[in-house]
Amino acid sequence: MYNDIIANTKGDLVLNLNQINCESSTLGLKNRDYIFNKADVYILPDALILFGYWQNIFFKQLSVPIILTNHLEKYLFNYGVSKIVNPDKMNLNSFNGDVYFSFGEAGFFSTSVDIRLKGLSAGDKELINKALKAN
Repeated sequence: MYNDIIANTKGDLVLNLNQINCESSTLGLKNRDYIFNKADVYILPDALILFGYWQNIFFKQLSVPIILTNHLEKYLFNYGVSKIVNPDKMNLNSFNGDVYFSFGEAGFFSTSVDIRLKGLSAGDKELINKALKAN
């Protein structure tokens, strides 16, 4: 699944960031697909793809790929196995300079997700901003 998504991005890839430290949390329906502490980040001209995973000494547990974009229809066809969302909130300079995203709604049958990407440069943040503000 991950290899297929990466293959679909090759022509449009702006920047690839590997093993980015991050934090994620959920409210509402507890969904393990959104709990991870590292992510490989792919920045496209109009989207951000997060391959989150939880890593410890013994294994690497992959999460569902998350695509953050304002162009939902474009990505639904080629990336249907991913979680494709338009982020509700985005802050490029959150606490400690983290990049913060949130999406979803907390409820009995739904999940609200918060993600913080840590240690990104100002240039990385600018590329993320352009991608998610693209029309």
